[in-house]
Amino acid sequence: MPVTFPAPAQPNMNGELDALNDVMFPALEEALKRRQIQVQRFLQERETDSIAIENAHSKIRKLVYKLAHVCKEIDQVDKAVPVGMGKEVACTTSA
Repeated sequence: MPVTFPAPAQPNMNGELDALNDVMFPALEEALKRRQIQVQRFLQERETDSIAIENAHSKIRKLVYKLAHVCKEIDQVDKAVPVGMGKEVACTTSA
């Protein structure tokens, strides 16, 4: 299981943001940092089973890294044979 976020992609030459590297991964990373702070505060305020809480946080962190790697793999496959996002296609929904 991965233990870090995937390496960032090369910067986009036209200056556009990349959804994974510029938005999703930083947001996930910040969420993990905030959760770690909350875990530490929780453990300081309560006498509880710290091992179970720390193990749960570690598992969540590893799952987030795994998710990030799967997203990166999807992005690489999509970029290898790009078909576009279909902005010219009208979106319709059926009720």
